[in-house]
Parts: sequence; structure tokens; C-alpha cells
Amino acid sequence: MSKAYLDMTGRESPGIGTSYQEIVDSLTQGVVVFNSQNAIIYANQSAAEILGLDLQNMLGCKMSELVSLIDEEGRPIAPEDYPNVATMRTGEPVYMKTLCVYPPGARRRWIMLHDKTLRFDDGSLGVSSSFIDITEIRRSNLAANL
Repeated sequence: MSKAYLDMTGRESPGIGTSYQEIVDSLTQGVVVFNSQNAIIYANQSAAEILGLDLQNMLGCKMSELVSLIDEEGRPIAPEDYPNVATMRTGEPVYMKTLCVYPPGARRRWIMLHDKTLRFDDGSLGVSSSFIDITEIRRSNLAANL
């Protein structure tokens, strides 16, 4: 099976003389793009760092093959209910969803996530996902409530 990836290298952003990829790669937020089969076709370095994963190993994989997700009540999320999969299935965006991410062999992280469908140049659908690490904020809030 060949892997297809999203190539943003040649696309200039209007008026600022830098490529879209340079802009997205400079963000501290994690950005992941999924194709219609829910495979990762693009991720920035911040996404890999937040998730505790190797960037190159993420490409071509489904998120459920890389990490386990837990909801705020501590319940495991089934792969068919991962936010990107649900967004692809329903077309409904996900905003400000708090999740716990368990990568194999790494410490758990709490993230706040936003998912939205997008349409590629060839007309196919995908999902863009952006998220921030809220682990320290969550720890501080829990400590304050003790």
C-alpha cells in the first residue's frame, strides 16, 4: 500500500511571501490532517511533540493505531468514535473537546482539540485537527480544587 501525503511546500500564502507549510510548521499548536480513510497525511512537529510520537511514524497511520484516547470521565474512546472519525462520518465540527491521550511508552497528555472537515483540490473530503496541550492547566486546576 502506497502512502499519500499532503504537500504544502510550493503553496505561497497571499501577500506574506512564505509558504503555508512554513506557517503551519511554526505553530505551537498541533495540526494533523486526515484523508477520507482517516489516515494521517500531514502533521506538524508540534503535533508529534504534544502526542509524544515520532513525526515520520505518524504519516499514513490512523490515530487509533498510534494513541489511545480517554474522555474527561476516564472512559476509553472507541476508534470509531475518535473525533476525526466522527467528524468525517457526520460532517459536524468538534470544538474545544478535552481528551486524554495515551501514547505507547510515553506519559499521558491532556489536549483541547478542534476538528473540522475540509475539501482537497481533487474534491475528496478530509479532516483538519488542531489541538493544544492543556496538561499543566488541568493539573493546576485539579490541585486548586483539592
